[in-house]
Amino acid sequence: MSTLAQDVRYGFRLLRKSPGFSLVAIAALALGIGGNTAIFSIVNTILLRPLPYPGADRIGMLWENSPGQGWKRMQSTGPNFVDYRSQTRSFEQLALLEVGSGTITGMGEPIQAPGLRVTTNFFSLLGQKPMLGRDFLPTESWQTRVGILSYGAWVRISGGDRAIIGKRLMVDGLPYTVIGVMPPSLWLPVPADAFVPWSDDDLRRTNRTDHQFSVMVKLKPGVTFEQASQDASGVLHQIAEAFPRLQGWNATVIPLQENLVEGVRPALLVLLSAVGLVLLIACANIANLLLARATGRARETAIRMAMGAARGRLFRQWLTEALVLGLAGGFIGLVLALWGVDLLDKVVPMTLRLPDSNSEILRPHLVIDMTVLGFTALVSVLTGVLFGVAPAVAGSRSDAVEALKEGGRHSASRQQRRVRDLFVAAEVALALMLLISAGLTIKSFWKLQQVDPGFSARNVLVMETELPTDSRYQKEAEQTLFYERVLANLEALPGVQAAAVTSSLPLDERDQKLSFSIEGRPLPPSGQLLPAGYRSISEAYFTAMGIPLLRGRFFTPQDRAGNPPVGIIDETAARRYWPAGVEGAADPIGQKVRIGRTVVEVVGIVGSVRNGGLDKDPVPTVYLSYRQYPEYHVTLVLRHPHPQGMTAAVKGAVYAVDRQQPLFHIRTMAEVVSGSQSAARFTLATLAVFAAVAILLAAIGIYGVISYTVAQRRNEIGIRMALGARGADVLRMVVGQGVRLAGAGVVCGLAGAAAVSRILAALLFGVSATDFEIYSATAALLAAVALLASWLPARRASRIDPIASLRYE
Repeated sequence: MSTLAQDVRYGFRLLRKSPGFSLVAIAALALGIGGNTAIFSIVNTILLRPLPYPGADRIGMLWENSPGQGWKRMQSTGPNFVDYRSQTRSFEQLALLEVGSGTITGMGEPIQAPGLRVTTNFFSLLGQKPMLGRDFLPTESWQTRVGILSYGAWVRISGGDRAIIGKRLMVDGLPYTVIGVMPPSLWLPVPADAFVPWSDDDLRRTNRTDHQFSVMVKLKPGVTFEQASQDASGVLHQIAEAFPRLQGWNATVIPLQENLVEGVRPALLVLLSAVGLVLLIACANIANLLLARATGRARETAIRMAMGAARGRLFRQWLTEALVLGLAGGFIGLVLALWGVDLLDKVVPMTLRLPDSNSEILRPHLVIDMTVLGFTALVSVLTGVLFGVAPAVAGSRSDAVEALKEGGRHSASRQQRRVRDLFVAAEVALALMLLISAGLTIKSFWKLQQVDPGFSARNVLVMETELPTDSRYQKEAEQTLFYERVLANLEALPGVQAAAVTSSLPLDERDQKLSFSIEGRPLPPSGQLLPAGYRSISEAYFTAMGIPLLRGRFFTPQDRAGNPPVGIIDETAARRYWPAGVEGAADPIGQKVRIGRTVVEVVGIVGSVRNGGLDKDPVPTVYLSYRQYPEYHVTLVLRHPHPQGMTAAVKGAVYAVDRQQPLFHIRTMAEVVSGSQSAARFTLATLAVFAAVAILLAAIGIYGVISYTVAQRRNEIGIRMALGARGADVLRMVVGQGVRLAGAGVVCGLAGAAAVSRILAALLFGVSATDFEIYSATAALLAAVALLASWLPARRASRIDPIASLRYE
């Protein structure tokens, strides 16, 4: 230990002795390690950190799949859940949750609070207990009008009054008794302010075709998720014997954490790989600096060997010095990461985060915890070893006799020059791989901006509202009348060009589906109904959203309950389900489709909309009139030249109909579109920054090697010029060396990029992972940077005075 401490002290003395070298090396390492730490904090928070539940590795989500219809990961139904709970043997517990919201009144302006209707064992499955009051009793149901509040809702509603237990809140016009408050540590996969209970009797009375309930499960110890999936599928197959509609369906049980992160994992791994490449480039740079330093210290090494120092002892000394550098860079990098994490916590889009029901109360999503600290320490040590081995080997293997004979200037051996060249070529290759990734992402994002979404987002204001169907709006006629009055008030506002309602927006997570068959046409060989997206809309919806009518007509006020049901399909549905050339199917206008037990006549065809996302192809969509198919949760759509200033007027129009009905999620449609691209935009910006740093480091590496070579060959260059060589010849010779190094790196980088770009392919839109334009343009850019980095020292070499050079030697 005393010898190691001596080596460490000597390493620090050398750092103080060469402040310029130390600052450059530590700064490069700090950037690389700090960037890795900051990005790893995201990966750790989202992908690696266990969910805060006892036995979290046994908690999962149960989904139902209909492969014949192409529907995967569908929610379950109430009766199916009851059957799962009574007939499966793989689960310790099953709990059901239904996402919704409720209107809290009596506190000034009405508040729309997100909530969950859950089975009474929900918190027991999660291993959570209320901090105040009690949990649900097995006999309680939604009719008993009891509820539990989240910690955040308790603070907002009562100011943290512990006497709230037993008090009543008016929710959707009905009194609910508060029986408990959950602790601030409660974490949920969906945001929720309040919880009300479901009972098995409630669930049995729901429709077996209504797939609106999420099922959370906790496996028995020793049971795998695959075994649980087979168990649940067996129950679903038994259900299908009595309900043929479910023939061919199966169930899948997926770990909860995997279910939450699978959508963001590719983007996060790409970012972690990118910042890892930056660190490797920094390591190659510092290794080159240390190799040059080893050459300059050849005489010191020779003297120590002449005095009896073993080569192993010298190797350890050199490696210790590298580790000191690595740890110093790691410490500064950690300081930078602390700042970077605060910045990332503000700019990382919600689409790259896990949901948090108490995000305003709990810790920030991105934190430097012990796992991140351990990662930083490990990276610092490995980095020191990585860039320290080659210089340590070179320093410990130097020829002591030759070094002592020279007595002055020392030249790198051929092997050392080859190693330095190899490091530079590796830097260029890694930088090119990162630059190509950034280029592909930029082109993909640009392609995404050129996509026609099928609607016009400009000058459109949208906001959601949800009618309390348990109290004031129990009948569909009452719901329809409310929306009719609200739309009449909105259309009367100055400057309003169109006002409408829709059950869900384009790019909305609340994606609705239905199945139908075409009257007079046999079902496909699979026997499955035809799948389609679904929207319940008012007649002005297409005008408000700028969706064109291609054939037929829009809905009219006469398309209401009591009149023959009508529907409108989009162009994608028309092409897929009424292809030209099929007898009797060329013209869908006037044809009838069966949706459940209702026969609907197709009266119009509109343009297709990318409802699932700008990067996803349109799916067949069926539009129904809200007057015939009312929905209690809708989005109001308002087209106005200045939508941002219409919020107060819209609220007034709604309150004029029902003072207790709140509006929430108020935003412009342009914000909806922008939010759908936030993850791609963040990935693009981050990759661009990393690519810029990589180019800079590669340029510094080439410049440093060429400059060092010029310094080492100063005498040779002087002799060449004394013998008649021109400055242009010297310039060409020195630049040629840089070009050869860059050329080798470009070739390796292109091959490496082609190999790893498949990882990036999942994030690209409209761009091949081996796009020729991007590959050639980025290679040319990096070659130009390398040429400039070589030209600067070459220009200096071409101006060497032969007489001064020979006199100096």
